Amino acid sequence: MVISEVRLAAVESLCRLGLRSTPFARHTQDFLVDMFNDEIEEVRLGAILALSKLAEYLCLRDDQVEIITSVLKVRCLLAATTSYYILATIYYLLATTY
Repeated sequence: MVISEVRLAAVESLCRLGLRSTPFARHTQDFLVDMFNDEIEEVRLGAILALSKLAEYLCLRDDQVEIITSVLKVRCLLAATTSYYILATIYYLLATTY
């Protein structure tokens, strides 16, 4: 197995478990946001997609929002669009909660 396959499998497992358990989803957000900085693009995209599936269960810190917004500057349309979706989902949930 290549290291990217191991990392992707970990990201996918965290996402699946997070979808089953809201507290677990909140524990995975640090790891998934950190994976936005992975040197392998496929792993970064996997983390972005996983976090987008869990977005409705999360409350991001300022440093995590900075990392996510930095992805908006990259040239990968899927990464930028999905990162925007994460932020929009969390913003919507905050707006409707208060």
